[in-house]
Amino acid sequence: MSNIPIPDLFLYTFLAIFVSLAVLTVGSLPGWIKIPETYRKKLFATLVLQVIGCVVLFAKQTFDAKNKPINPIEDRGAYLDLLTTHPWEWHYSPLNWVTYAHFRKDGKNAISFEAETFVKCDRKGVESNVKIYSWKSEAPIFSPRPGENMSIPCTQIIFPAVSDVVSPTSRPAGTYHLTVQLHLSKALVGDYSIMDDKQGPITGGMVFTQR
Repeated sequence: MSNIPIPDLFLYTFLAIFVSLAVLTVGSLPGWIKIPETYRKKLFATLVLQVIGCVVLFAKQTFDAKNKPINPIEDRGAYLDLLTTHPWEWHYSPLNWVTYAHFRKDGKNAISFEAETFVKCDRKGVESNVKIYSWKSEAPIFSPRPGENMSIPCTQIIFPAVSDVVSPTSRPAGTYHLTVQLHLSKALVGDYSIMDDKQGPITGGMVFTQR
C-alpha cells in the first residue's frame, strides 16, 4: 500500500491529468495524435482553463506569502520563544525617544514585560541618553496564543529628568498605572492608555521592532 499522504496523492493525480491533457491537445494540433475536431476543440478549451486556473492560484499564493505576518507560528511555545528570545525597540522619531523592551518567561505559561525609555536628543538639540520612563507589567501575563492581542497592565515611572530634557509641561515625575495593548504582525503594534487626574485620558501609539 502506498505511503504517499492523501493531499500529495491528489496533487500527483491532478498533475498527471494535466500533463496527459496537455500532451493530447498539443499533439493533436499538428496531427500527430488523431482526435476528431469536436473533441479537439473541447480539449483545447479545457487546457486553456486549466492554465488560467494555475496562473490565478500561483498569483494568489504569491500575494498571500507577501502579506503573511512574520513567523506565522501555530505553536504557543514557539510564539513565546519569538517574543522572549530577543529584545524589542520602539523608536518615537518626532521626539527622538527610544524605548528598549524585554519580554521574559515567567513560569510555564506566562510572560512579564519591562521597558525603559531614553531621550536621544533633548529639547535644546543636544545629544543625550537620559532615561525618562520605565515600564513594568504589574502581574504575569497569561501566555498569548499566536494572533491574539496582549493587554498588559503596567506601572510606569516618570523620572524627574523629563522636565529638563523634554518639556517643563510634561507629566510630572511620579508613578502611573496604564494599559499597553500589543499585537504581533510585522512588528509589535499597539497603543497605551492612561487616565491622568488633571489631563484626562491620554493615549499613544506604539510600534516595537525586534533587535
